[in-house]
Amino acid sequence: MKKLVFVLCGFLFFGIAQADEQTYERSKNKFVIGASGSFGSMERSSEYFNTQGMEIDQFDGDKSLSGFGGSARVGYDVYFKPTQAIRIYADYIGASFGKDEILGRMNLNHIGVNVDYRYDFLSGFGVFAGAGAVYNMGKTNLGDIDGIGAGFNVGGAYVINEYVELELRMKFIVAEYFNNKAVNPVKLPNGAGAGTITAQNLNLDAPMYVMLGLNVRF
Repeated sequence: MKKLVFVLCGFLFFGIAQADEQTYERSKNKFVIGASGSFGSMERSSEYFNTQGMEIDQFDGDKSLSGFGGSARVGYDVYFKPTQAIRIYADYIGASFGKDEILGRMNLNHIGVNVDYRYDFLSGFGVFAGAGAVYNMGKTNLGDIDGIGAGFNVGGAYVINEYVELELRMKFIVAEYFNNKAVNPVKLPNGAGAGTITAQNLNLDAPMYVMLGLNVRF
């Protein structure tokens, strides 16, 4: 009889502890609205060809393009453990990239849906990583950018108070905007004589962004 009482008491205490933990986890679940500044970086590469259609390797090269803009996100943090959560959110990133002699001044826009895993440690600090789908839009001198790619997120957050946190996030977008795009040579590389180059192909990959901003959690 005593053993039965002990077993029943054990199940009771375990049930109470589990209920308390679930209540605590639900109390940490938060709607999140955030805004941040963003810095973007991307690579443009070119291949040059002569009148015979042969590639001139010594003139091939990459050019780094960079730009500034802003971003916003709205979502919900679901805590399944006191220090672990799933971040579900949609985000928008817009950036204006410096003028390029071929592409002109690019204005890029990205709309994404994301799922991240978040782990909180120490006092108020958390890290996260995840992925999602991204719809890309933009305009260049060579035509419009329009397509779907993948996005990968990594970053950290610091909870300032019950309602506000500071977030640093990096987003890597995997997509090809232009792949072997034929263009008229706009600017000859150093060392190329007149008439040496008659054709040029362009490759442009999607950018990587670094964002710093504030989230409101409620």
